[in-house]
Amino acid sequence: MYILVPDTGYVVGFDGTILKTINGGLIWTPQISWETVILTQVCFTSADTGYVVGESGTILKTVDGGLNWNYLESGTSKILCSVFFFDSNNGFVVGGSGTILRTYDGGLNWNPQISGTNTQLYCAFFIDPDTGYIAGISSTILKTTNGGNSWNSQIVGSPNILEPIVFTDSITGYVAGYNGTIYRTIDAGINWVQQISGTTMSFYGMYFFDNIGYVVGEDGTILSTNIPTDASALKNESFVKIYPNPIALHATIRFSKEQNSTTITILNVMGIEINKLSNVSGLQVKLETEDMINGIYYLQIQDENNHIETHKLIVQK
Repeated sequence: MYILVPDTGYVVGFDGTILKTINGGLIWTPQISWETVILTQVCFTSADTGYVVGESGTILKTVDGGLNWNYLESGTSKILCSVFFFDSNNGFVVGGSGTILRTYDGGLNWNPQISGTNTQLYCAFFIDPDTGYIAGISSTILKTTNGGNSWNSQIVGSPNILEPIVFTDSITGYVAGYNGTIYRTIDAGINWVQQISGTTMSFYGMYFFDNIGYVVGEDGTILSTNIPTDASALKNESFVKIYPNPIALHATIRFSKEQNSTTITILNVMGIEINKLSNVSGLQVKLETEDMINGIYYLQIQDENNHIETHKLIVQK
């Protein structure tokens, strides 16, 4: 779904379906796509110009508000799941087998980029022309700070399917997915903190309007939340502090409350587990790093209530 203005929006789906409303959703009028594949997402850069992506490398473009849709050559046969434009010329498409495509000319040409993953990528979101994020299968989150020339992976909780990812400013972002999963970052993706959704339903879309956030998903699930505007209140939600960081030989992990059966998993930058501490109790624990080489690691900390936080750790001896 893509809403241009309160009255005008588009939805896409099976069998090449494209629907348009101009009266706030009271009536949806079919558009002619000339496609029979599943269409997965729609994005508009102006009232007239929009893009649709879907199966078999399908990319469609309209320049007349959906009256006509023209096929664009993507150069791939992979399923394309998400399209994002941050101006009239520059856009990204992501999809199956780690596919990332970028255009500099309004979709006339699509250039493949190296994602570093073979997993399916479901959603892309850019804050500015240089900084963007992509979410996908296996809790994959990729970040670029150079316009997509390179992508770095971020560690987010236990393996899951993540679909919608949205940032409300340059450092605050949300990602949602299957089994009621919602994570939030307030430091541009360095750490992602799990939120309590209160459901096990899967989420497929996320939207923010006037400091209110919405997630929608399985079986008609719709949840809303008020977005805190006090950054200090957000930071206090973390129940873990790690110091020093960077570290040389050992670090202290301190909890905001007594722990009884917490698990701490250490992952390298590829997401591979290299150590695990089980049944951690008390207010703090010492983490030894003598056997760890210099580099970036991630600590995945899960308490007895299955609350998960992921923190970046730098070993520098």
